Amino acid sequence: MKRLLQCYDGSHWYESKGNTNKRMGVPSAALALSCFTQPNAFLRLVMPKLVSNSNGLLDRFLVCLPFAKSAPISERIEASKKLKETNLTSLEKLYERIYAKHNNSDNVVYSLEEEALDIYVRHSQNNQSPQDGADGNAKNDKNIIRLAAIIHVFFNILEQALDQRVQEVPINISAQTLTAAIALAGYFEKQRAILKQAAKLGEVETKSSIGPEEIQEAIILHPGPFVTAKLVYRKFSSRIRPDTEAVKNEMSYLEEIGLGKMAQVDRSDFFFKTLPTDVQNDSLSKFGISSEEYKDIFNNVDSALTDRQRLRAEISDPNEQFAQYTASQEEQLPIGLGNDDESAES
Repeated sequence: MKRLLQCYDGSHWYESKGNTNKRMGVPSAALALSCFTQPNAFLRLVMPKLVSNSNGLLDRFLVCLPFAKSAPISERIEASKKLKETNLTSLEKLYERIYAKHNNSDNVVYSLEEEALDIYVRHSQNNQSPQDGADGNAKNDKNIIRLAAIIHVFFNILEQALDQRVQEVPINISAQTLTAAIALAGYFEKQRAILKQAAKLGEVETKSSIGPEEIQEAIILHPGPFVTAKLVYRKFSSRIRPDTEAVKNEMSYLEEIGLGKMAQVDRSDFFFKTLPTDVQNDSLSKFGISSEEYKDIFNNVDSALTDRQRLRAEISDPNEQFAQYTASQEEQLPIGLGNDDESAES
């Protein structure tokens, strides 16, 4: 535990070699740890131990339990279109570039601009708390500086990737970035305090099941003109995942209100959505989308389906006008929808 605590500041780590006076080690042993887990297990198994230790380990972690917040479908569609205009298909290359830039013989030192430094000093002086002690306040200050550096580097390189350009990251951190880091650090501090209290109480209210409306929304908002029950089932966390029968029940309900039809294709349960030209706006209102947004969703391609599944589904679509619709939308549809020849060759 002592060694783990020292890794926060990058303390030296040397060990004696056998019975000799020779020592081996590294001048600065540091650890960056990032993880995600289910809130129920975290509050039951991890948080109580962090709180009971009272050795400062918890203060070294930025922890939070964020609420799920989905952006409106119109915003997601627009963001997806913009992302496709760039060559950024994965963050993996971006992370590799950040790692290579900062893990070589050339040390990179980032500094706060003068205005940012003034903001940082004032914030530190105004937020000293006797109950935290000097050590606790120092950790909060360090977390702000580290978050500022992370935001500065990450967003700078991300913007370069989106703009398809490569240049050096500025070494000066702006006041705007520092202000964002202070706000983010404050969020983590509040979340830590809430989670500490929840751990002491020994219980937390967590969601235990998925309702019918959420299943219906997952079906309707799934990209493409059709979706399998299995894909809908997998959209939800394993802790609260509905069974396939519940998914099929909601598919039947959506069929009853005229939003599609159920059918089996190669022993898979499919839901075929109603064509955008035939769907009723009243039916879409409960999902918070317009007919145009529904059309964008319908005309999309579900990358989770194999080419064979997609082709078989297109052939088996119970909508008699499906082929005619895809032909009329040929210039607007993504590759793979309504193009039997290309799907068959894939």
